[in-house]
Amino acid sequence: MFHWPVSETARSFSAFPMKQNGDVKMNRRDQELLDKQMARLTPPRNEGAIALMLAAMFLVGVTLGGVLSPHQSAPTQIASLD
Repeated sequence: MFHWPVSETARSFSAFPMKQNGDVKMNRRDQELLDKQMARLTPPRNEGAIALMLAAMFLVGVTLGGVLSPHQSAPTQIASLD
C-alpha cells in the first residue's frame, strides 16, 4: 500500500503518534471511541424481524398466486381411450 511521505513538521503536529510507515498508533481508548462511532453507522440487524418479513412475503405470494391463477373444474382429457 502506498503512503504519502510525511514531513517531521507534519508528524509533530499530528494528534496521534505515527509509525515509521505512516500508520497511526492508537491506544485502547482511541480504539474504543472509534468502535462506538462505527457502531452508529451500521444499523442493528434484527434477524427475527427479517425472517418474519420473508415468511409473510411468501404467504402473500402463495395467496395471490392461488387467487389470480385460473381454476379448472375438471381435468381436460387430450388423448382418447380407443
